Amino acid sequence: MQWQNLLDKMAAIPAIDTHEHMPARDSLRDSAHDILSEYLLCYFDKDLCAAGCPQAALEAARRPGGDIRARFMALWPYWRVARHTGYGRALSRTALALYGMDFSPDTIEALSRAHDNARGEGHYARVAKMAGVSRCVLDSHVGYGPGDWYDRTLFVPVYRLDEWVMPTSAWMDRVEKTQGVRLYTLEDYVRAMRAALLGAAEDGFAGYKLATAYFRPLTFDFVPAYRAQQDYLDALRLRVSPGWDFELQVTPQLQDYLLHEALRVVEQTGLTLQVHTGILESNGADFTNADATRLIPLLNTYTGIRFDIFHINYPNWQPLSALAKGYPNVYLDLCWANSLSPVMARWAMREWLSSVPYNKISGFGGDSFFIDGIVGHASLARENIARALCLAMDDSGEGEDWALEVATAWLQDNPARLFGIG
Repeated sequence: MQWQNLLDKMAAIPAIDTHEHMPARDSLRDSAHDILSEYLLCYFDKDLCAAGCPQAALEAARRPGGDIRARFMALWPYWRVARHTGYGRALSRTALALYGMDFSPDTIEALSRAHDNARGEGHYARVAKMAGVSRCVLDSHVGYGPGDWYDRTLFVPVYRLDEWVMPTSAWMDRVEKTQGVRLYTLEDYVRAMRAALLGAAEDGFAGYKLATAYFRPLTFDFVPAYRAQQDYLDALRLRVSPGWDFELQVTPQLQDYLLHEALRVVEQTGLTLQVHTGILESNGADFTNADATRLIPLLNTYTGIRFDIFHINYPNWQPLSALAKGYPNVYLDLCWANSLSPVMARWAMREWLSSVPYNKISGFGGDSFFIDGIVGHASLARENIARALCLAMDDSGEGEDWALEVATAWLQDNPARLFGIG
């Protein structure tokens, strides 16, 4: 079967997008952004730098205002040699689908005008429809507000554990103010954390997110309470010292203890835990801290938690086959992977289709910081799934009905079950 035929039939499957970072409402988009400043918030800007673009030139080019063609032309020598990457292809597909033209020196001015004219209420809904996306799981960096702080017709939120596990002085001040408590002891802090995590579940959050691999290894040792208590008191003593204006010093041992306390609450709620693994979204970052195999002690300890492992652990996707095959509580999430490296994402899909039950895989998450980005990412994901399933049909002897069943599970049924989306 030709993958294009399968792709056409997959168009009828509405996708649940497992991971996004964008503003939580149409009205929260930064009105100062133009197409360069918004589209280069993440991902393709890293390919431009990898191609040799100086950071100062990138910052100048994505600063809103001025002659947009001149800004684009400063990037063009690097853009043209990176446009074939997954990131570049995602932006091209987005621009073509939404505005009818690709990025080039001849089109950038018209493309910018079309982008600006599309602003306004309803843009989120239009883009989601274009992408074939019914709901998005939102990991909001902005924070969580009272009431309807997010668009409930499109998003379901997850709650970040990172600040609780790696607290700063500002975070502790915020907790004391919002909860009306004083964090004199480790028991006070754990009690406040527990209240917040349980409160998130009661408020309708679909799960939790752990992204501490950006700052420390994913290995979390088991630390006795007395050691954590002493480290907490040492940190607190510095926090309240007169004239102290340095950042809170939270030891790795205290972080380890807090993570385990948080996971006990996550297990109690029955909600899914999303975990960043693999490459980090920055040039020159050490991603060895983020290897998914470091999670094995946690997988063995917290068997009641569904671990949704992100980003195919890129570039080391092979160990995920063994983790998903050996651990009932491990699930594999292709968010970001389809634009990060479309070819490697397909390799992973084909391997998993021969080794992992297909009810453990979610096929698409845009992981974008702006709404338009989901269009190109979704296009790449659907194409990858169609291509991989056609190869899997040859491998397994299964037919088209099976392929559509798997595609529906990956795009809709599996993430709906993981995040309680009706």
